[in-house]
Amino acid sequence: MTQNLSPPFKIAHSRWNELGESDLVQCGYRILTRSEVAGVELFVKRGRADLLFCQGHPEYDPGGLAREYRRDVKRWLARETETWPLLPKSYFSPAEALALEQFRARGAFARSETLMAEFPSFGRKPDSRWNAPGAAIFGAWLKSIVENKRTERSIRSTSAASCFATEAT
Repeated sequence: MTQNLSPPFKIAHSRWNELGESDLVQCGYRILTRSEVAGVELFVKRGRADLLFCQGHPEYDPGGLAREYRRDVKRWLARETETWPLLPKSYFSPAEALALEQFRARGAFARSETLMAEFPSFGRKPDSRWNAPGAAIFGAWLKSIVENKRTERSIRSTSAASCFATEAT
């Protein structure tokens, strides 16, 4: 499923989920992709290629993490959580990170959801390093499911035909 990906590629990794590589391998999973920083991203259960597991978000578009971060800041300002969200790693430019840090300082001084009206806006350009890997992975996964179903159907029809075969006496 990953043979057509050209490294390095980016997949948004979940900050709330982390299954260790050794634990996954010990339980019979095959690791498809990993990162030194984020750990295991994609894996499958041996013998079950129809089940693809992701610890991140290969479906995210270039603005997905920015929207998620904005949502989490809004929750903090509304006092739904007590912890300011961490910036996603390797996502925002230095200028964007500075603007967000300045916004955080304003929020700490005057914590109110109304401050969201002044949340920095960033025009995220389409970036094939974010979109292409997810599309390629899901495309290959769906193709493998179709191929497996065709093979299963072919085997079943061959087996069923032999059950009804008769010999002349």
